[in-house]
Amino acid sequence: MAETEERMGMLLELMPIGLALHQPQSIVFANEELARLVGFAPEAIIGRHCLDFVDPDGEYELFERFSRVFENDESINEPTLNIVDSFGVQKTVQFIAGRMPWQGGQPLAQVLIQDVSHIKAMEYELQRKTEEIAASLFQEVKARETQREFVSVVSHEFRTPLAIINGSAQMIERLIKADKSERAVEKVAKIRTAVGRINGLIDDILDSSSIEKNQFKIEPKPFDLGALIETL
Repeated sequence: MAETEERMGMLLELMPIGLALHQPQSIVFANEELARLVGFAPEAIIGRHCLDFVDPDGEYELFERFSRVFENDESINEPTLNIVDSFGVQKTVQFIAGRMPWQGGQPLAQVLIQDVSHIKAMEYELQRKTEEIAASLFQEVKARETQREFVSVVSHEFRTPLAIINGSAQMIERLIKADKSERAVEKVAKIRTAVGRINGLIDDILDSSSIEKNQFKIEPKPFDLGALIETL
């Protein structure tokens, strides 16, 4: 019997979770992990209340709930609770308390306290990264929208004067042809060719914008490859 109790005590000491056996008013047993969490030696914890280490902001409500663990056989499971150790360092822990089936004498509760500070830190970092990515995506979408608007405006602003130039060149071409001025016709043809090239560039810009918006349509048509090479 004594050997069994000794082994049980060793198992409780080696638990990776803080453990306290608690009577209504104070702790009667604390393992090494709980001592590490609160920054006191195990013997210095005996006789103290487990809520002595809880951040004072939520202590009163939790004290009422802890009393009901003994009075009404209720249990407590706080996924995140702030405690302050002997060095003044705040830690985030999971706090679980429940009454043990103890026969005779004062009622006894088991209190489990596990450090989840690293988990909260990881959650915070994940949230921060997520927000950064969302902000970057928003900026990217906004930049693309601005680019599309710019392309649309520039295309319109180019096409209007080009249409006027092209129309005027056609009119001049007709007038010159009537006078049989071959040199003037050649010059006008160059103007119209230059206008056509600029219009082609505008079409290419608009096509690239359509591709980004998945609105680009391919319409295969036959063409003269030799004539295309000659224009290069």
